[in-house]
Amino acid sequence: MKNAQERVLNLDNWHGFLRCLQQAGFRTRRMVISNTALIYSYVLYLIGRTELNVGERELRAAIAQWFFMASLTGRYTGSPESTMESDLALLRGVGTPEAFLATLSNAKRVVLTNDFWEVTLPTDLATSASRSPSLFAFEAALVLLDAPVLFSNTKLREWLDPAVKQPNALERHHLFPKSQLAKQGFQDRQINQIANYAYVEWQDNRSISNHPPSEYVPAASNPFTDEQVKAMYQLNALPEGWEQMPYDEFLRERRMLMARIIRANRQRTRCARSGVDSHRRRIRPRRVQVHLANQSPHRPEGRKDGRRDRPHDRRLPEHQRRYAGGRRRRRRQSRRHRRGRVRQRGQDEPAPHQPGEQPDWSKGVDDDSRQLRRP
Repeated sequence: MKNAQERVLNLDNWHGFLRCLQQAGFRTRRMVISNTALIYSYVLYLIGRTELNVGERELRAAIAQWFFMASLTGRYTGSPESTMESDLALLRGVGTPEAFLATLSNAKRVVLTNDFWEVTLPTDLATSASRSPSLFAFEAALVLLDAPVLFSNTKLREWLDPAVKQPNALERHHLFPKSQLAKQGFQDRQINQIANYAYVEWQDNRSISNHPPSEYVPAASNPFTDEQVKAMYQLNALPEGWEQMPYDEFLRERRMLMARIIRANRQRTRCARSGVDSHRRRIRPRRVQVHLANQSPHRPEGRKDGRRDRPHDRRLPEHQRRYAGGRRRRRRQSRRHRRGRVRQRGQDEPAPHQPGEQPDWSKGVDDDSRQLRRP
């Protein structure tokens, strides 16, 4: 039990697992909506790394695909204990790294069938939920595919960097405006579907306002060439000529394209390294590690009381840092004790001597008057 606890709380193991999340395209804590999938994927990572000695590159790709599958399908939402027990049962007779990777691959292949990509996933995308697994899977796919923000040269992964804190700099834009659709008789559930959203910069969203796409698309795409516009539409899962389509037909077409983008991301996680491709190594994954490490299931610092270190405590050596909280606690208790003793004396009881006067030690007073006898 002690050995297992040390492996779980080891920061090297945890940061290695965070790189698996980056390789799956999940850049921020907001994109992880299932803590159970996070924990159980970490368990599988520890089994492969500490017990079976699977190579780090192969293990990272396998766990990235597993977490992507578990998050997209909601594998651990119904009865997570039973599902995890069945997953661990598959690994009971596994003794080699090759068998471990093959077992995980077969389990993923059983779930992610062609019917899932062509029927189940497009149906799941027909929702207006703001925190849908399929929505964050699509965002993760856009991150790994290096997709740009719509009508911009800026990449979406740059805006999703947890180190970038610019409120309202990026907004989710209704491709078909709400006011226009409401006039046509569409309900809120149809207006706010995932397929009707796309990320745009707030300046573009402000200039678009409530104009229909047949009016704002020519002006917004004017600064780009035809090849750039075509590539932008493909990466954002927009069908060609979408601005002229009827709304119902547009939703059906885009849901199918979004499912294909998500499926392409699953294939891309097999060859991505350290959360990004080799041609995009300029991303600094350390910031992402620090951000997600703050959400770790264990305390990152060696505090005995389980609380986080204060900023000024981090300057202390580790053996002094452990007891910094105890010193502060004793100081607070001492101050409260002194204040309580003064209140217990009461207002009617005179002080042992007036301020500025020298006390008479010959009389002697008891301990309750806060003076000690002269020895």
